[in-house]
Amino acid sequence: MDISIIVPLYNEDESLPHLAEWIDRVMEEHHFDYEVIMVDDGSKDNSWQVIEQLHAKNERYKGVKFRRNYGKSAALNVGFGKAEGDVVITMDADLQDSPDEVPELYRMIKEEGYDVINYSSKSYLENVWDLDEYKTWLAHYTVNTNYAGEYLIWQFTSSGIIPGVKEPLDVNFYYNK
Repeated sequence: MDISIIVPLYNEDESLPHLAEWIDRVMEEHHFDYEVIMVDDGSKDNSWQVIEQLHAKNERYKGVKFRRNYGKSAALNVGFGKAEGDVVITMDADLQDSPDEVPELYRMIKEEGYDVINYSSKSYLENVWDLDEYKTWLAHYTVNTNYAGEYLIWQFTSSGIIPGVKEPLDVNFYYNK
């Protein structure tokens, strides 16, 4: 399988059908073999029923339901544990992340050899960091920060989360802020 897309969500029943349609369009246009893992982080709305409907229409959609709200990091961690794709991409359920960016992110990982990409669709500024710059940046953030990319740091520094990373800083890192 080419790509696993992990979507942590909380009370997103209205946006999920639109996101699924957008993901499907992009994945099919680029002939990707993919799965979408939606992790319901204890939603109080009909998010879980929407996930079940999406799965009934397309078995590429898989769901995990938390009994209560554990937070985005926990949802992403579970999603990473379930992912089967060669490349794993996380995407927010509220449509702020564009599925149109997935083919370029996939290309950068597969063709340019990046291990981790932190991307924000809100800016056109692109920064490619080498390992020393990344070590300096990483030293300023911990799992408990409110930094928007905290889940990336947490998963990256937790053993066994990203396959193929032999040592905590054995990566090529791309950052778009």
